[in-house]
Amino acid sequence: LRCTMGRDYADHEVLKQIQQLYDENNLYDCTLSFRANDVKIRTNSFLLSLCSPVMRTMLCGCFIEGASREAYIDDVSIDAFENAVAIWMGENVATDKLEVLVALGSAADRFEMKSVCEQAENTIHDAGR
Repeated sequence: LRCTMGRDYADHEVLKQIQQLYDENNLYDCTLSFRANDVKIRTNSFLLSLCSPVMRTMLCGCFIEGASREAYIDDVSIDAFENAVAIWMGENVATDKLEVLVALGSAADRFEMKSVCEQAENTIHDAGR
């Protein structure tokens, strides 16, 4: 099973720049704590805010997470979240397990990543044929 956005999406110049910026350690300004995995990662709040309105609200709104620059995530695994962000950034996610795609789709839905959610649903639907 392979989940990916269309070629026009993945080849867009702005998206290529986002992909480069995402891995710039010196731009990491917040921490995501995945309680289910007991893992914390440093990341870029601006780029996460671009891909998810929920992340934008958590990291930039008038919530504790915004002030502390740390967001606690209880209901999504780090793998599902990273897969959803990878799809949003135009990367491919390949797996032989349907549950990986379901978790990816669930994470995309939880963080209101509409295009990623739609792509996950299409991939799951196509796998059922």
